[in-house]
Amino acid sequence: HPRLGEVEVTVNTYGFMLVKDEADIIAQTLESLRRFGGFTHIFVFDNGSTDDTPGVLASRRDITVVRHAANAGYGRSLVDGFTVACTTSPGIGWATPWASMSTPAAA
Repeated sequence: HPRLGEVEVTVNTYGFMLVKDEADIIAQTLESLRRFGGFTHIFVFDNGSTDDTPGVLASRRDITVVRHAANAGYGRSLVDGFTVACTTSPGIGWATPWASMSTPAAA
């Protein structure tokens, strides 16, 4: 058998986080995801927060924020968020949803 050359495979992994009224924990959660997640990029979808979550998110330059003005529901937020991630990030390999308590979200 001929020996095959080594092939480097790069997979872009995008973190996707749904939030609502989580100003008190969102910064810490984002820091943890940034530090330990290994994500190429993080998308945060704000599902109609009425606290200071939008302000906290606006101060970050290392994430993409998509916001519903009113609560559209978990399912609609997932669909809209993945649509934005896939259409704005060519070459997306994996998109992983996370809840802001830093645990994987149930799909």
